[in-house]
Amino acid sequence: MLRVLTANVFNGHADAAAFGELLDRVAPDVVAAQELDPAVAAEIENRMHFGKLLPAHDYHGRGIGSLRPIEVEELEMPYRNALVGRLDDGTEVISAHLANPLVIPPALGKRRRQVEALVTHVLAAPARRVVVGDLNATPAWPAYKALNRVLTDGVADWAARLGREPERTWAYRYGARPMLRIDHALVSGLLVADASTYAVRGSDHLALVVDLEPVPVDAGFRSSSQ
Repeated sequence: MLRVLTANVFNGHADAAAFGELLDRVAPDVVAAQELDPAVAAEIENRMHFGKLLPAHDYHGRGIGSLRPIEVEELEMPYRNALVGRLDDGTEVISAHLANPLVIPPALGKRRRQVEALVTHVLAAPARRVVVGDLNATPAWPAYKALNRVLTDGVADWAARLGREPERTWAYRYGARPMLRIDHALVSGLLVADASTYAVRGSDHLALVVDLEPVPVDAGFRSSSQ
C-alpha cells in the first residue's frame, strides 16, 4: 500500500504548522505539494528526508517529499514544470499543477501544451504511476478529458465501486463549502483502495489523500478509462 497526499497550499496562505500536524495525523508515504512556500516546505522536510522541494512565492512553488528513497526529476512543460518521482519499486508519483484557464490573459495555450507533455510522458512507457495535483479542471473540462483518455480517474473509480460521489476539493476561500473537484489522482497500473479529503488551514484547496495498490498482474496495466 502506498499513501499519497497531494495539496495546493495556496502560495503562503496555508498555516504551515497546521499542515505539519496534518502530515503527522495522515502519515502519508509521499507528499506532492503545489504552490509550495518555504514555511510549508520546511514542515515537509522535517518529516521526509527524500524528494525534491522547490518552494517559491509566485504560485510556482512545488515539491515531492517521501519517506522512502525516491528519484525526482522535472518534466519540462510550458509555464510550470511537473515533478516526476520514481520510487525504488518503479512506481511513479507525478505532481502537476496546470495553468489556471481563468486568469487574464487566458493561459489556454500553455495549459494545452502542459497536458500534451503529460500525455506524451504517460504514453512513452507503461508504468505503475499516479498523476496527482491541482489540475484546475473538473471532469467536464477538456484538460481532464484528455488525461482521462490515457489514465483512470482513481478517485472516481473508487467512489463508483462504493456507490458514492467523489468529494469536491476547491472552495472560493478557506472554510467555505467546496464547490469543484479539480484536485485529482489519475492512475495507471494502480488502484485507489481508499480516498479522503482534509481541510488545509488557510488554503482554498482541500488535501486529497489516496491509498494505492498495484493492479493484479492478471488484470494488466489500466492505461485508459475506456
